[in-house]
Amino acid sequence: MTHADAAGRSTRPGMGRRGPRPTRPSGMSVGSLLVAVVLAAGLVAGCGSGGASAAPSASAGARAEGLVVDVVASGPVEVSSFTIRTADGQTMTFTVGALDLTGGGFPGEHLSEHRIAAEPVAVLYRDEGGVHVAYKLLDATATPSPS
Repeated sequence: MTHADAAGRSTRPGMGRRGPRPTRPSGMSVGSLLVAVVLAAGLVAGCGSGGASAAPSASAGARAEGLVVDVVASGPVEVSSFTIRTADGQTMTFTVGALDLTGGGFPGEHLSEHRIAAEPVAVLYRDEGGVHVAYKLLDATATPSPS
């Protein structure tokens, strides 16, 4: 006994042309099911850190401004760290991480020019294990927020 019409479609309830149709929980509309799937995906994405939580300063970043007082480099373009003096007299030392050169960001080797000209810099950085790691260097007049 066949359970198909002349076009090859199944005449049995719950059966499609190529086998059983996927079912959804009874009583759920397609819209409700879609919302549930989107919410579940959001929860999974939010838990993607593997259970480890980062300190707020490590993810949000911070900003410091001041005059460059020292630059440590192993060559003309290999700056590994530098120190600034802020307006309140505090000195801060930074390790140079992967620098973001977009939106007015400049490479580490440009720090020496700022030091010589006594032009202030803005440093966007993250604290990683107690070390200030610079990820963007700007003229102090530029004002992007840390991210």
